[in-house]
Amino acid sequence: MKLKIGRVNFDFGYISAVFCLLPLMLYNDSRYAAALVCVACHELGHIERMLSLGMKSIDVKVRLFDIMITDTCANSRSYIDDISVICAGPAVNLSMFVILRILYAFLSYDFLYNTFMISFMLFAFNMLPVESTDGGRLAEIFLKRYLSERTVKTVILVTSLIVIIPFGIIGFYVLLRSRYNYSMLFFVLYITAAVIERIKTIN
Repeated sequence: MKLKIGRVNFDFGYISAVFCLLPLMLYNDSRYAAALVCVACHELGHIERMLSLGMKSIDVKVRLFDIMITDTCANSRSYIDDISVICAGPAVNLSMFVILRILYAFLSYDFLYNTFMISFMLFAFNMLPVESTDGGRLAEIFLKRYLSERTVKTVILVTSLIVIIPFGIIGFYVLLRSRYNYSMLFFVLYITAAVIERIKTIN
């Protein structure tokens, strides 16, 4: 399923579209809707910054468990512009957290609470220097100024493995305590899949 909005071309996989929309129709839970809003705003932050730096068009592929933004200008931008593109997504989430937290003091709606909490969690997770996060991409940019590309990949890989273990333990604990909160385990599985792909490229 393809959709064009301005200079952005969206390509939604049918399975991902079903998994995104079905829970909204089946469950009356504002946390899921809040999560979708936070993720969408995060990606829109990256997209808006790319467009502002002169990209003529952007292709966005939405797949199950992943959103891929084609960045054709990554090799032609300045060092500072690259950093600004990477930081744009987390910056949006942090801004949402601050603004919605203030609004929640006056309007005590569950949706506002869930949105500002998930925004902060998304910001925090994305700033970790591990595979497939904005923090990991920032770490790569900084380290490549001083180390070889292979060494940088190894450093990020080791850091990811160090993070996965405690987060996995905490995720299982949270799931057992809540019986439904699997968000941290999802994060661990996502990073684990990215680590496996990285190992393949190193070998």
